[in-house]
Amino acid sequence: MSRRGKKGGGRKPGNGAGRPKRPKRERAGVSLERRVVDALAASDRGPLKTKELARELEIDATGYRAFRRILTGLEAKGTILRMKGHRYAVAASIDLVTGFVSITKDGHGFVRLDGAGEDVYVPAHRLKTAMNGDRVSVRIEGRRRGRSPDGSVVRVLERARDTAVGVIHITPKVTYVVPLDARMKKDVLIARGEEGDAEDGDVVVARLTSYGEGRVGPTGAVEEVLGKLTDPGVDVLAVAHGFGLALDFPEEVTAAAEASAAEGIANPGLDRVDRTNLLAFTIDPADAKDHDDALSVVELEQGEVEVGIHIADVSHYVPRGGPVDLE
Repeated sequence: MSRRGKKGGGRKPGNGAGRPKRPKRERAGVSLERRVVDALAASDRGPLKTKELARELEIDATGYRAFRRILTGLEAKGTILRMKGHRYAVAASIDLVTGFVSITKDGHGFVRLDGAGEDVYVPAHRLKTAMNGDRVSVRIEGRRRGRSPDGSVVRVLERARDTAVGVIHITPKVTYVVPLDARMKKDVLIARGEEGDAEDGDVVVARLTSYGEGRVGPTGAVEEVLGKLTDPGVDVLAVAHGFGLALDFPEEVTAAAEASAAEGIANPGLDRVDRTNLLAFTIDPADAKDHDDALSVVELEQGEVEVGIHIADVSHYVPRGGPVDLE
């Protein structure tokens, strides 16, 4: 008699009845993650589909949803890989490694592996949609003597950025953003109506709606207009947005800075003299952010002149280990 014809045989995930049978390995305390990896590694049928793997591990209806979450988590870590036909395999069994990719200015990449090992060189045409800082799965393709191993990006596991900063170009036919980061080689296409208040030539922050595929570049929508690149301060804003840096200090840090400044002025300390009564001035452009030295001129007796050179001593106002120092 075939298995299908046996009473109670052929149980599928999701339609089991009664108390599920707990596998011996689970009773022994082996985690479900470990069991999934072991089952895929030991499979003599190659990569397995989700339900095939569930049957192999005797996952019942009550545990099926958690089992799917385990697969998603292992895939996100790069431990297993979902291949064609929605089949899973252990990444290590098909020469896959994981790590963070750094893109050079000429468009090629080097993947710093999660574990020990040499960086993997990935030429530009094998990066797929990977961008600088992404965590990726890489297949080792070969090794040239005296050089890093060559690889190809198989999948992007984790994105480092979801925005791009660049100059927007608005034409009658197409609107696109040219990234300021030289490591982003593809322009970001902006759909009609998604350019917001941006004007041609503005520096904008574009929220990426897709990362492209093959020859198709990424797409996005303008999230913020920073201004013209020649406007004062726009270059600083562009760098801050490009690196995902906070533009405002936390309230507690600002309060600590104000308190430190007040204390520093009230108690100058030894070998310090309060000269704030002098008219001191700086020679800086209008958009300067760091006024760190100044001059003062005072007429003395007998036609002599005192020229004071005032150098900022920021450390006097920033206690070591305090909120401002740590920030």
